[in-house]
Amino acid sequence: MKDAAVDLEAAIALGLDFVQNPSVPILSNVTALPVLDGHKLMELAVKQVTTTVLWTKCVEAASLDLQTETFVEVGGKVLSGLVPKIRKNVECLSLESFEDIKRLSNSS
Repeated sequence: MKDAAVDLEAAIALGLDFVQNPSVPILSNVTALPVLDGHKLMELAVKQVTTTVLWTKCVEAASLDLQTETFVEVGGKVLSGLVPKIRKNVECLSLESFEDIKRLSNSS
């Protein structure tokens, strides 16, 4: 995975001039802390390739610290199945297709 991290770092470096800060906090799987600095997010994305992710702590931080009530997984059903095992009183949505996304956007 070290090679993958090196490749990712090189790819990110090509676009560093275009990195923007997110408008909402992004929880890092490396630290389980919210990040608002776009360049820090890129650094953490590289670290995520070779370090243990803190998935449980991220879910807890999102639900407890950031008061997230709804989790949305895009592209699968694995993580949305794990969230209720960590936090009981949250809603989990799984979006696997563009049609799922359109249905969700039309329901709000």
